[in-house]
Amino acid sequence: MKKKAFLGSEIFTYIMLMLVVSLILILGYKSIGYLKDRSEEIAKQEMINTMSADMKATFSYGSVRESYYDVPEKVSEVCFITWNQPAAMDDAQRKKYPLIYEEWSFSYEKNSPTKNAFLYVDTDDSGGFFLGKGDNSFFVTSPDHFRCIKAIDGRIRLKMTGKGDRVEI
Repeated sequence: MKKKAFLGSEIFTYIMLMLVVSLILILGYKSIGYLKDRSEEIAKQEMINTMSADMKATFSYGSVRESYYDVPEKVSEVCFITWNQPAAMDDAQRKKYPLIYEEWSFSYEKNSPTKNAFLYVDTDDSGGFFLGKGDNSFFVTSPDHFRCIKAIDGRIRLKMTGKGDRVEI
């Protein structure tokens, strides 16, 4: 009779042990996912802060700065627009970068900069941010005032040239 009681309490102990281990695994998995998301957000903010500081340091006329920036893991391109110029994108670009086109058109029509740099993930535009210190902080030197720089091995290379009142990318 003592053996059966011992066996019953042993089963109860194993069930409790499995329950505790399962909870630890589930909570650990969720925590790791949260930390990964948080680290990507920190990497994005770090890139924005560094890029913005470099841009502010390059405003002097004739100063040139070429820098490499680490981009968040999923980002495949970083795109820049000259917000106070009409959105000059062809149909293929509008299809590939719909959020950028929308933001650009809105900024130009309202004469109010909202975003002038964007992170692009292969599946979609992942959002934009404003770089610089004023209304016309930088402009893109290309006929359509739009440039995307592909990330290679998680980095982009930017060359910035100071023009006194803005920075040319």
